[in-house]
Amino acid sequence: MRELKLCPFCGSRPGSLATEVDGQLMCDTCGARGPQRKFEWMRGQDGIIGRWNIRFNEGRLNRTEVWCRMTDKQMVTEATWAEFRENGLLWWINRILLTFGLAIVCEIDEETGAFIRAYPARVRFRCFDEVAESDGFTKVTHYLASVVDELEEEVDA
Repeated sequence: MRELKLCPFCGSRPGSLATEVDGQLMCDTCGARGPQRKFEWMRGQDGIIGRWNIRFNEGRLNRTEVWCRMTDKQMVTEATWAEFRENGLLWWINRILLTFGLAIVCEIDEETGAFIRAYPARVRFRCFDEVAESDGFTKVTHYLASVVDELEEEVDA
C-alpha cells in the first residue's frame, strides 16, 4: 500500500482515523477532503490514496500561473510587490497584521525605487498615522474601482 502524503492544509499525517467519505479521503485532523472524482489530469493516480497524494505544484505547473485543470481557467497570476504597494494592498494587509504585532516589511532601494526583498517582521507599533491611513484608503478605493468589472465577472462565472 502506498503511503499517504501529509495533508496539504494542516500538515498532519492522516492516521488510522483518516476515512473515506463519499469516495474521498478525509483528513482526521482538519477534515480536508481529497478529490472525489477522477479527472483526465489525474492520469496514473488511481484509487483514493493516489487522488489524495496529488499535489498541484510539484514541478508540473508554472509557479506564476496555475490553471484549474477541471475548467481550464487561469486561477493565479503573479503580481509584483510594486503593484501590491502602489495599489494600497500592502498597507491594507499590514493594517490587519498590526493587530498581532506583525507586518510585511518591504525593502526598497532608495536611489532606484526598486524592490529588494520582503519579509514578515515582529513590530511594536499598532497603527499608521492619519496621512498614511488617508492615502491607503484612497489607493485601495482606486484599485477596487479599476478591477470591479473583472471581479464581478469572476464571481458570476
